[in-house]
Amino acid sequence: MRRFLNRLIRSKKYPAIFHSSNWKRSSYNERLEALTKLEEEFARKQGRESCPVKEDDTLDFYECGYYDPNEKAIYINSKHLEDHQDYSYLNYLAVETIIHEGRHAYQDHCIEAGLHDDKEELQKWIENDIDYYEDPPFLYRFQILERDANDYANIETDRIFESLEKEFGENVGYSDYVWEWREEERETLTEAAMIEYGENFIQKIDERVREKYLAMGLGEETETENLKERQNLMSEESEEKPEEEPEEETENESL
Repeated sequence: MRRFLNRLIRSKKYPAIFHSSNWKRSSYNERLEALTKLEEEFARKQGRESCPVKEDDTLDFYECGYYDPNEKAIYINSKHLEDHQDYSYLNYLAVETIIHEGRHAYQDHCIEAGLHDDKEELQKWIENDIDYYEDPPFLYRFQILERDANDYANIETDRIFESLEKEFGENVGYSDYVWEWREEERETLTEAAMIEYGENFIQKIDERVREKYLAMGLGEETETENLKERQNLMSEESEEKPEEEPEEETENESL
Protein backbone atom coordinates (compact mmCIF):
# COMPACT_ATOMS: atom_id res chain seq x y z
CA MET A 1 0.00 0.00 0.00
CA ARG A 2 2.76 2.44 0.95
CA ARG A 3 4.56 1.72 -2.31
CA PHE A 4 1.36 2.39 -4.23
CA LEU A 5 0.78 5.69 -2.40
CA ASN A 6 4.36 6.83 -3.00
CA ARG A 7 3.99 6.08 -6.70
CA LEU A 8 0.67 7.93 -6.79
CA ILE A 9 2.19 11.02 -5.16
CA ARG A 10 5.18 10.92 -7.48
CA SER A 11 2.92 10.52 -10.52
CA LYS A 12 1.40 13.95 -9.91
CA LYS A 13 4.76 15.68 -9.69
CA TYR A 14 6.80 17.23 -12.49
CA PRO A 15 7.67 15.71 -14.95
CA ALA A 16 5.93 12.36 -14.25
CA ILE A 17 2.54 14.05 -14.54
CA PHE A 18 3.02 14.39 -18.31
CA HIS A 19 2.69 10.64 -18.91
CA SER A 20 -0.83 9.80 -20.11
CA SER A 21 -1.53 7.48 -17.19
CA ASN A 22 -0.80 10.31 -14.76
CA TRP A 23 -2.16 13.23 -16.78
CA LYS A 24 -5.67 11.79 -16.83
CA ARG A 25 -5.68 11.62 -13.02
CA SER A 26 -4.43 15.18 -12.55
CA SER A 27 -6.40 18.40 -12.19
CA TYR A 28 -6.40 21.46 -14.44
CA ASN A 29 -4.28 23.41 -11.94
CA GLU A 30 -1.82 20.56 -11.45
CA ARG A 31 -1.29 20.43 -15.20
CA LEU A 32 -0.74 24.17 -15.45
CA GLU A 33 1.71 24.09 -12.53
CA ALA A 34 3.72 21.28 -14.16
CA LEU A 35 3.87 23.16 -17.48
CA THR A 36 5.12 26.23 -15.63
CA LYS A 37 7.91 24.12 -14.11
CA LEU A 38 8.71 22.79 -17.58
CA GLU A 39 9.15 26.35 -18.87
CA GLU A 40 11.30 27.24 -15.86
CA GLU A 41 13.59 24.26 -16.51
CA PHE A 42 14.08 25.11 -20.18
CA ALA A 43 14.64 28.79 -19.37
CA ARG A 44 17.48 27.77 -17.04
CA LYS A 45 19.00 25.59 -19.75
CA GLN A 46 18.79 28.46 -22.24
CA GLY A 47 20.19 31.10 -19.90
CA ARG A 48 17.15 33.39 -19.92
CA GLU A 49 14.45 34.56 -17.54
CA SER A 50 11.49 32.17 -17.36
CA CYS A 51 8.13 33.30 -18.70
CA PRO A 52 4.87 33.09 -16.79
CA VAL A 53 2.60 30.47 -18.36
CA LYS A 54 -0.93 31.82 -18.79
CA GLU A 55 -4.16 30.39 -20.17
CA ASP A 56 -6.05 31.80 -23.15
CA ASP A 57 -9.69 30.71 -23.36
CA THR A 58 -10.36 32.62 -26.61
CA LEU A 59 -8.35 30.30 -28.88
CA ASP A 60 -9.99 27.78 -31.19
CA PHE A 61 -9.32 24.16 -30.27
CA TYR A 62 -6.67 23.68 -32.96
CA GLU A 63 -4.74 26.79 -31.91
CA CYS A 64 -2.05 25.75 -29.45
CA GLY A 65 -0.70 28.94 -27.92
CA TYR A 66 1.78 31.77 -28.45
CA TYR A 67 4.64 33.76 -26.98
CA ASP A 68 3.92 37.43 -26.27
CA PRO A 69 7.22 39.37 -26.62
CA ASN A 70 5.75 42.48 -24.99
CA GLU A 71 4.60 40.67 -21.86
CA LYS A 72 7.43 38.12 -22.00
CA ALA A 73 4.72 35.54 -21.32
CA ILE A 74 3.69 32.21 -22.83
CA TYR A 75 -0.01 31.58 -23.45
CA ILE A 76 -1.47 28.10 -23.83
CA ASN A 77 -4.92 27.16 -25.05
CA SER A 78 -6.96 26.56 -21.88
CA LYS A 79 -8.95 23.87 -23.71
CA HIS A 80 -5.79 21.75 -23.89
CA LEU A 81 -5.62 21.63 -20.09
CA GLU A 82 -9.13 20.25 -19.80
CA ASP A 83 -10.35 16.66 -20.23
CA HIS A 84 -11.70 15.79 -23.69
CA GLN A 85 -12.98 12.30 -24.31
CA ASP A 86 -12.20 12.41 -28.03
CA TYR A 87 -8.65 13.72 -27.64
CA SER A 88 -6.27 11.55 -25.64
CA TYR A 89 -3.07 13.29 -26.74
CA LEU A 90 -3.46 16.72 -25.14
CA ASN A 91 -0.64 16.04 -22.68
CA TYR A 92 1.75 15.62 -25.63
CA LEU A 93 0.43 18.76 -27.29
CA ALA A 94 0.63 20.85 -24.12
CA VAL A 95 4.25 19.87 -23.46
CA GLU A 96 5.29 20.54 -27.05
CA THR A 97 3.49 23.89 -27.06
CA ILE A 98 5.37 25.11 -23.98
CA ILE A 99 8.73 24.01 -25.37
CA HIS A 100 7.96 25.55 -28.79
CA GLU A 101 6.87 28.90 -27.37
CA GLY A 102 9.75 28.84 -24.90
CA ARG A 103 12.10 28.53 -27.87
CA HIS A 104 10.54 31.71 -29.27
CA ALA A 105 11.27 33.35 -25.91
CA TYR A 106 14.89 32.23 -26.30
CA GLN A 107 15.05 33.62 -29.84
CA ASP A 108 13.66 36.92 -28.56
CA HIS A 109 16.24 36.92 -25.75
CA CYS A 110 19.09 36.34 -28.23
CA ILE A 111 17.86 39.02 -30.63
CA GLU A 112 17.58 41.61 -27.86
CA ALA A 113 20.98 40.75 -26.39
CA GLY A 114 22.69 40.25 -29.73
CA LEU A 115 24.13 37.00 -28.40
CA HIS A 116 23.87 33.43 -29.72
CA ASP A 117 26.45 30.68 -30.32
CA ASP A 118 25.67 30.62 -34.05
CA LYS A 119 26.12 34.19 -35.37
CA GLU A 120 24.85 33.33 -38.84
CA GLU A 121 21.68 31.84 -37.39
CA LEU A 122 21.24 34.86 -35.12
CA GLN A 123 21.43 37.18 -38.13
CA LYS A 124 18.71 35.15 -39.85
CA TRP A 125 16.56 35.35 -36.72
CA ILE A 126 16.98 39.13 -36.66
CA GLU A 127 15.97 39.41 -40.31
CA ASN A 128 12.96 37.13 -39.86
CA ASP A 129 11.88 38.97 -36.70
CA ILE A 130 11.58 42.15 -38.76
CA ASP A 131 9.94 40.40 -41.72
CA TYR A 132 7.77 37.73 -40.07
CA TYR A 133 5.12 35.92 -42.14
CA GLU A 134 1.69 34.83 -40.91
CA ASP A 135 0.52 33.70 -44.39
CA PRO A 136 0.54 31.70 -46.57
CA PRO A 137 0.73 28.66 -44.26
CA PHE A 138 3.81 27.12 -45.92
CA LEU A 139 5.72 30.41 -45.64
CA TYR A 140 4.72 30.71 -41.99
CA ARG A 141 5.79 27.13 -41.26
CA PHE A 142 9.16 27.22 -43.02
CA GLN A 143 10.48 30.68 -42.09
CA ILE A 144 13.54 30.23 -39.89
CA LEU A 145 12.03 31.33 -36.57
CA GLU A 146 9.28 28.71 -36.90
CA ARG A 147 11.56 26.05 -38.39
CA ASP A 148 13.91 26.37 -35.46
CA ALA A 149 11.14 26.38 -32.83
CA ASN A 150 9.46 23.35 -34.41
CA ASP A 151 12.65 21.33 -34.78
CA TYR A 152 13.76 22.12 -31.24
CA ALA A 153 10.35 21.31 -29.72
CA ASN A 154 10.04 18.05 -31.70
CA ILE A 155 13.39 16.77 -30.44
CA GLU A 156 12.89 17.81 -26.81
CA THR A 157 9.30 16.53 -26.62
CA ASP A 158 10.37 13.15 -28.00
CA ARG A 159 13.17 13.02 -25.45
CA ILE A 160 10.83 13.74 -22.52
CA PHE A 161 8.29 11.10 -23.48
CA GLU A 162 10.93 8.48 -24.28
CA SER A 163 12.18 8.95 -20.73
CA LEU A 164 8.67 8.74 -19.24
CA GLU A 165 7.91 5.61 -21.23
CA LYS A 166 10.82 3.80 -19.57
CA GLU A 167 9.32 4.47 -16.14
CA PHE A 168 5.55 4.41 -16.68
CA GLY A 169 5.05 2.31 -19.81
CA GLU A 170 3.84 2.97 -23.33
CA ASN A 171 2.96 6.50 -24.42
CA VAL A 172 -0.47 5.56 -25.73
CA GLY A 173 -1.31 7.33 -28.97
CA TYR A 174 2.02 9.14 -29.28
CA SER A 175 2.72 7.97 -32.83
CA ASP A 176 -0.79 9.08 -33.84
CA TYR A 177 -0.15 12.46 -32.23
CA VAL A 178 3.15 12.86 -34.12
CA TRP A 179 1.44 12.06 -37.42
CA GLU A 180 -1.58 14.31 -36.89
CA TRP A 181 0.17 17.34 -35.39
CA ARG A 182 3.57 17.19 -37.10
CA GLU A 183 4.06 14.92 -40.08
CA GLU A 184 0.76 15.34 -41.90
CA GLU A 185 1.00 19.13 -41.80
CA ARG A 186 4.69 19.07 -42.76
CA GLU A 187 3.99 16.89 -45.80
CA THR A 188 1.12 19.09 -46.98
CA LEU A 189 3.05 22.33 -46.55
CA THR A 190 6.20 20.89 -48.11
CA GLU A 191 4.21 20.12 -51.26
CA ALA A 192 2.88 23.69 -51.34
CA ALA A 193 6.35 25.16 -50.79
CA MET A 194 7.86 23.02 -53.56
CA ILE A 195 5.17 24.14 -56.01
CA GLU A 196 6.03 27.76 -55.23
CA TYR A 197 9.82 27.59 -54.86
CA GLY A 198 11.02 24.16 -56.01
CA GLU A 199 13.16 21.65 -54.13
CA ASN A 200 15.37 24.33 -52.57
CA PHE A 201 12.39 26.05 -50.96
CA ILE A 202 14.10 26.52 -47.58
CA GLN A 203 16.94 28.47 -49.18
CA LYS A 204 14.48 30.47 -51.29
CA ILE A 205 12.39 31.42 -48.25
CA ASP A 206 15.50 32.57 -46.37
CA GLU A 207 16.54 34.60 -49.42
CA ARG A 208 13.10 36.21 -49.61
CA VAL A 209 13.33 37.28 -45.97
CA ARG A 210 16.87 38.58 -46.53
CA GLU A 211 15.90 40.59 -49.61
CA LYS A 212 13.02 42.25 -47.76
CA TYR A 213 15.35 43.05 -44.87
CA LEU A 214 17.92 44.67 -47.17
CA ALA A 215 15.20 46.55 -49.08
CA MET A 216 14.22 48.18 -45.78
CA GLY A 217 17.73 49.63 -45.54
CA LEU A 218 18.75 47.28 -42.75
CA GLY A 219 22.08 46.02 -44.06
CA GLU A 220 24.90 44.51 -42.09
CA GLU A 221 26.37 47.88 -41.02
CA THR A 222 23.03 49.01 -39.61
CA GLU A 223 22.56 45.73 -37.79
CA THR A 224 26.07 45.87 -36.34
CA GLU A 225 25.26 49.29 -34.92
CA ASN A 226 21.97 47.98 -33.51
CA LEU A 227 23.74 45.06 -31.84
CA LYS A 228 26.32 47.37 -30.28
CA GLU A 229 23.56 49.66 -29.04
CA ARG A 230 21.67 46.75 -27.44
CA GLN A 231 24.83 45.45 -25.80
CA ASN A 232 25.73 48.93 -24.50
CA LEU A 233 22.26 49.31 -23.00
CA MET A 234 22.57 45.96 -21.24
CA SER A 235 26.01 46.97 -19.94
CA GLU A 236 24.66 50.29 -18.64
CA GLU A 237 21.75 48.56 -16.91
CA SER A 238 24.19 46.19 -15.24
CA GLU A 239 26.38 49.07 -14.04
CA GLU A 240 23.38 50.94 -12.63
CA LYS A 241 22.54 48.11 -10.23
CA PRO A 242 23.82 49.08 -6.77
CA GLU A 243 26.40 46.78 -5.30
CA GLU A 244 25.35 45.01 -2.15
CA GLU A 245 27.32 46.10 0.88
CA PRO A 246 28.97 43.23 2.76
CA GLU A 247 27.27 42.36 5.99
CA GLU A 248 29.12 43.42 9.11
CA GLU A 249 30.56 40.56 11.10
CA THR A 250 29.20 40.13 14.59
CA GLU A 251 30.72 38.55 17.62
CA ASN A 252 27.93 35.98 17.70
CA GLU A 253 28.56 34.76 14.13
CA SER A 254 28.77 30.98 14.11
CA LEU A 255 32.03 29.42 13.01
